[in-house]
Amino acid sequence: MGIFFWRGIEESSFHAREDGDWDFFPNGALTGGHRVNAAQRERIVGRLRGFYAFGTAMILVGLALAAFGGGFERIWPYIIVLLLAIAGYWFFWLRPLWRGLPPAERRLGFREAQTQAVRTMPKWRIIYVLVVGPLFGLLSVFLLWFGVSQGETFLLVTGIVGLVVSAALTWAGLVMLRKRGALDRGGA
Repeated sequence: MGIFFWRGIEESSFHAREDGDWDFFPNGALTGGHRVNAAQRERIVGRLRGFYAFGTAMILVGLALAAFGGGFERIWPYIIVLLLAIAGYWFFWLRPLWRGLPPAERRLGFREAQTQAVRTMPKWRIIYVLVVGPLFGLLSVFLLWFGVSQGETFLLVTGIVGLVVSAALTWAGLVMLRKRGALDRGGA
C-alpha cells in the first residue's frame, strides 16, 4: 500500500501559476496557500511523499495493535503516541518548508480543491474508495450488532462511528466518480 497507493496525491496541493511558479495549499481549502518556486516545490513534494509513507506505516501499526493488542484499554496509549508521531512529522518536518513563504494571492475553494484532487487521482483509487466504503459499512453493521448483542459499549460506539465514516467514504467516492466522468467528457 504505502507509497504505491498514495503516489501522485501530493500533486493536488499544487496549482500552476501563469508566471511559472505554483500556489501550494498544504491544507487544501481550509487555509490559505503559499507561493513556491520549482526548487521549493520539489523539496515539499519529496517530504510529502515521506509523510504519506510514514503515516501509512503508523496506521498499519495502529491496526496491528488494535487487532492483536489485547483490547482498547491496553493499546490507547500507543495509539496516542502514533497520532503524536504523525502530527510531529507534519509540524516539525514538513511545515517549516513553507512557513515564511509569500502567501498566495487567492484562496482555494472547496469545489476547486475537490476537482483538482479528482483530476490528479488515478481512476482505480476512486473505484477503491467505492468498494471500501460499503465494505467498511458492512463491517460496521456487524460491529454494531455484536456490540448490542454482547453489551459491549466500545464495539457499539465503533460500529456507529464506522457507519458514519463508511457513509462519508461512499459519498466521497460517488462525488469523485461523477466529477471524474465530467472531466473525462471534457466538462469542468
